[in-house]
Amino acid sequence: MRNEAPTALSEAPAPLVAKVRQALAESRPAAIVAADGSVRTLSGDALAEVRSSRSETEAAAPSDAEPSAAGEEAVAEEKEAQPAAKAAASRSSQRTVARTLPGEAARRSFEPERVKRRTSVGLFAAGLPTAQQVSSGRATPLASASPSHVLSSSGIFRMKRGYDDYLYRHKQPLSFGISVRKEFGYGLSLESGLVYSLLRSDVRVSQNDESFSQTLHMLGIPLRVNWDFLSRGDWKLYLGAGGMVEKCLYAKFGSESVAEKELQWSLTANAGVQYDFTRRTALYFEPGVSYYLTETALRTARTVSPVNLSLQLGVRLTY
Repeated sequence: MRNEAPTALSEAPAPLVAKVRQALAESRPAAIVAADGSVRTLSGDALAEVRSSRSETEAAAPSDAEPSAAGEEAVAEEKEAQPAAKAAASRSSQRTVARTLPGEAARRSFEPERVKRRTSVGLFAAGLPTAQQVSSGRATPLASASPSHVLSSSGIFRMKRGYDDYLYRHKQPLSFGISVRKEFGYGLSLESGLVYSLLRSDVRVSQNDESFSQTLHMLGIPLRVNWDFLSRGDWKLYLGAGGMVEKCLYAKFGSESVAEKELQWSLTANAGVQYDFTRRTALYFEPGVSYYLTETALRTARTVSPVNLSLQLGVRLTY
């Protein structure tokens, strides 16, 4: 048979390459498929070339598979990287939102300050127990009564001597009460409540050592405006000013009950210091001054001097 020049495997189309490989696998190394589909026998040199081409093709085959494996690894890595990329994107979004939204300090600086309107209830005691004032009779208790008469709950009764014949040692009034304070912000507050005051006097006859006591029980309603002008930590300083109206509930001159029908009006001013033990409990101390505009029929410390000083100590509960 006449030998023909072989066709190079690299120049053959893909279907021919596949057929060549199949022929080699079937132990027909001397045959090759031509372009027209006929099988031809190869010489020794052509067979060596075909085998060499086969070896090169097989050697190149793994390299063709490597990109596939590398591609699979890349896909796997990409899938593994997706959650991390999503988390990084989420963190970046959160940082962007955090930069966009103002912080707490910025909101406080731009937003108007909210007014705190708290309510507090105080219990207190006030007075100067060691102070005493001495006065002698200088007027009758009532203008309508004679010097030897005083108005009692049952009417006018006659005293052994005139009201001017007695000496009076007035004790400093003692007060106890409850106060309610409502804050309106900016350090301002309005305060009111109930105040019970005890006015006591020792009465003695000027000509002898005969003595007895005089007692007045007063109930007052104060109204005061306070201003907290300084606050440092748990300490607070404030000022207050206002007035009070009082009514005598019960009065005794010796063993006789006396009716006091008039109201007693006064102006008040005070300065205070407060220490907060907790957010809701505080101890406060208030020195104050009162000026009494009217007088009672019975002579008291307020009659001798319309200006009275007092020291107030109390506990304040805040809600």
